[in-house]
Amino acid sequence: EPAPMAGGVSRVTCNHHRSKGTEPVNPIVAWSAILSAIWWGLQLGFVLTFFAVGQPFGSLSDLSNALNALFLMPLVPYFHAHSFPGSGAASLSATPIGVAAILAIAASSFLLLFG
Repeated sequence: EPAPMAGGVSRVTCNHHRSKGTEPVNPIVAWSAILSAIWWGLQLGFVLTFFAVGQPFGSLSDLSNALNALFLMPLVPYFHAHSFPGSGAASLSATPIGVAAILAIAASSFLLLFG
C-alpha cells in the first residue's frame, strides 16, 4: 500500500523497475544523452543566428544536426534493453527503425552540406 502524501494523494511507484533494482546507466549512454542535450542548445543558437545574420550559420546548423543525430545512436539499444515487459517484439522491431531514422537524419544533413 503506497504511503499517503500531503493532501491525501498516494505515491505510486513503477513495479517494472522494482524487480531489476537500481542499475547504473552505461556511461556511454549517459554521456551521449548529455552531449545530445548540449548540442541541441548549440543547434538552436545556430538556427536563430542563421535567421538573424545568414550564412555560415545555416551550414553550421546542418552540421550540428548531423552530429546530434549520431550522438543519439547509443540511446536506441539502451531503450530497447530497458523497454517494458511484454513489449519485446514491438521494441525489437522498433530498434532497427530507430537506427535507420537516425542514420537517415544524419545522412540528409550531410547531403545538405556536401550534396
